Amino acid sequence: MGLLWASLSLPLHAGFALPGSLTLAWDAVSDPGVAGYNIYYGTTSQVYPYVVHVGDTNVATIFGLVPGITYFIAMTTRLATGLESAYSDEIVFSLPSTVPVIRPSALPAGQVGLAVSAPAGHTYDVLATEDFALWLSIGTVTVDASGAFNFIDPDAAQYPSRFYQLHETTYTVPGSLPVFNRITASDAGLQVQITGQVGHTYEILTTQDMQVWGVVGFATVGIGGSGTATVPANPYFPISFYKLRETDYASAQTLAPFMFYSILPGFVQILYEVEPGLTYTFLKTGDFSSWTSITSLRFLDGGTAAFTDAFDPAGGPRTYRLSVSN
Repeated sequence: MGLLWASLSLPLHAGFALPGSLTLAWDAVSDPGVAGYNIYYGTTSQVYPYVVHVGDTNVATIFGLVPGITYFIAMTTRLATGLESAYSDEIVFSLPSTVPVIRPSALPAGQVGLAVSAPAGHTYDVLATEDFALWLSIGTVTVDASGAFNFIDPDAAQYPSRFYQLHETTYTVPGSLPVFNRITASDAGLQVQITGQVGHTYEILTTQDMQVWGVVGFATVGIGGSGTATVPANPYFPISFYKLRETDYASAQTLAPFMFYSILPGFVQILYEVEPGLTYTFLKTGDFSSWTSITSLRFLDGGTAAFTDAFDPAGGPRTYRLSVSN
C-alpha cells in the first residue's frame, strides 16, 4: 500500500516551540479507512529506532530531540485494520544549537576527537584539564555556517584522563561575564560584590594609570551567582580603577608551554619558554589527586629555560605542570 501524501514541510507553524521539540505537518490522506500515522526517526539514514503514533491528524510534535544532532525522519499511514504503508520519502533535520554541545570519541593512537555543535559564526577556545584546577586552551575554532566542527586532541594519550569544555571568545551570554555588582567604602577598605559564573574564581585588580594592574584580592562566585571580597584601600592614590580576571582559565597565549622533554639517566629535563619578570613554579603528581611543588624560578630575561628533576622510573609515572604568576 503506497503512502498518499503530497508534502512534508519543516517547520510547519510559526510560534512558540519547546526546546528540543520539532513540529511536523503534512497533507492528510483522504481515505475513511485511515486511523492515523506513524512518525519514525533516528540519527542514521533509514534506521528508525524511535516511533511516534498519532491519530487522524496532520500535525504532530516530537519531543526530546537534542540540538545540533542530525535526525532522519519518515512517516507511514496506518489503517484501522492495522495495515501500514511503506515509508514516505526521508527528510533530514537538525535543530539549531543555542549552546555548544561536545560529543567526544576515541581515535587511533590514543587521540580524542570532539564533534561539536554550536551557533554558526561564534568562536570558541577548546579547553582541556586533568585536575579541574587549570583549564588549558588547546585550540581555537570558529563555527562555520553548518553549525558544527570537529576537533582532534593529539596529546590526549599523554594523560590517564582528560576533560573538555568550550570557552566562548566572541559572544557571551548574559551572566557569564564577571561584573562588579556593588562597591562600598568602609574603614576596613572596599567591600566588593561581584556576579559571575558559579564556582569560578576571579582576581580583583586595581590600577591608577590604566597601564599597570596589580592584584589586590580574590572572589569566588558561590551558589546564587555572586561573591564578595574586601579590598584594602590605598590612601596614596586618590583615584583607583578595578577589573576582574578569571583565574581558573588561561588561554594558550598566556601560558608558557613546554617545548619538549627528555629522559636522562635518573633525571627528567624539560625545556620551556619564559617571559621576563614572571615566576614559574614546577609541580609534580603521580595520581592527579595531589600536586607537590618542586621549586620556583624567576627570570629577568625572556627566552628558553631548562628544568631538571631527579626521577626514578621504578617509582611510577610522573606528570608535571607549571604555575605562572606575576
